Amino acid sequence: MKLGRGLVPIRKQERALKKLGPPDDNQAIGLAFIGSIVSTRKALEQIVVGFAADDEATVQDGYTKVGAAGARTCTYAQQLGLVS
Repeated sequence: MKLGRGLVPIRKQERALKKLGPPDDNQAIGLAFIGSIVSTRKALEQIVVGFAADDEATVQDGYTKVGAAGARTCTYAQQLGLVS
């Protein structure tokens, strides 16, 4: 499934961010940012599993979680100065 392949760069980003760690001057937001990336990945994995099982409720729940995690990620990225 193509969506499953989309998880590869997310997993790479997650590993790199965990290795790098949060910035010294804003550890709380940095850790929250990394956590939101993890939440996004887990929600996408849920969607992939839901599609494979033809389970619409699981897919819909995953989409809801992805939307929330993505919004948090964007907010944290702005607070860290990663996007404007």
